[in-house]
Amino acid sequence: QFADKMTLETSARLAEWIEGELDRLRPATFAMTFFGGEPLLNLPVVYDLAERMWAATQARGIRQSLSMITNGLLLTEDVVDRLVPRGLRGVKITLDGDKETHDRMRPLRGGQGTFDRIVENIRKVADRTRISIGGNFDETSADSFTGLIDYISKQDFADKLIKVNFKPIV
Repeated sequence: QFADKMTLETSARLAEWIEGELDRLRPATFAMTFFGGEPLLNLPVVYDLAERMWAATQARGIRQSLSMITNGLLLTEDVVDRLVPRGLRGVKITLDGDKETHDRMRPLRGGQGTFDRIVENIRKVADRTRISIGGNFDETSADSFTGLIDYISKQDFADKLIKVNFKPIV
């Protein structure tokens, strides 16, 4: 698990512990997923951990596979381009319904919607890494997902998505 509040000191201690586990377990692949809170709010730690573990896995002949779950608001070409060489295999972006529903449920502090910016970020990185879109719905947002799926299917990046999956909150 990854928390957006992790410090660089904690990242270094975690990397040291993982290295010990790599030596003990000797896996063929090391997979790490950045998630929890919003990992892209703490890029220095994401980069630090990805790079420390890349060095550790390369030194041991282990394949590194990174993934991330993000709201997509801060997902940029620069982020993807820096992480792909360190083993980034894909990003899951969470959307909470169609534009109107998502913007109502996940506004910025000033009340501005985030949907259009997230979709534009997906468009910019869809040819750089594997993208899946997911989210959760409840009785207040379920009706909006038909519109969201229709909207996504009409985007120029739709054929590049590896998965679109929404789950009910029960």
